[in-house]
Amino acid sequence: MTKRRLYSLSLLLLVLTTPWLFSGVSETTILGFPPWALYSLLATLVYAVTVALLMQLYWDHSGAAPVDAGLDEEPDEPGEGDAR
Repeated sequence: MTKRRLYSLSLLLLVLTTPWLFSGVSETTILGFPPWALYSLLATLVYAVTVALLMQLYWDHSGAAPVDAGLDEEPDEPGEGDAR
């Protein structure tokens, strides 16, 4: 999955957490919540789980560090380059 798809999916799900379709006043409650609040709560839960899964699966893919960043090199000898 490309970075563009990752960010697009995240943005789309974030937009879907907003209860756009609930514009009128409703006397109905579900588990003590108005329908728009329950929708928003459930959509936020879905968004959080999706972002957690995307981070787990594609964390390395979205990173900006180049492959040859010198991270695998051995550290300098103690005392070399230490300015104290």
